Amino acid sequence: MLIAKNVCIDIMKRGGTLHDTLDECLYVEADNHTDHALMEHEAEKRLLKALDRLPVTQRKMLLMRSEGMSMAEIASACNTTTTSTKTMVCAARKRIMELLKN
Repeated sequence: MLIAKNVCIDIMKRGGTLHDTLDECLYVEADNHTDHALMEHEAEKRLLKALDRLPVTQRKMLLMRSEGMSMAEIASACNTTTTSTKTMVCAARKRIMELLKN
């Protein structure tokens, strides 16, 4: 309460209104939100570019895994062994990480 009271007194001494200060805070918050949205969009674009550089089978398996499918389900859908599927998904993840670092 004391802090809020002192902030209000400071605003009144400067000749401003509480609404002006709150509006400034809202604009700063909106800018931060916009920056965050732009960063998310840029990250998504980078991820999609990296996915495009993967071999088709690895990309397909990685996307299936990201949708929650088990390794056995992916192996069955792709006519491969579970071990082969695990290896390909691991290789795809490793390659994605390499591409995103650059």
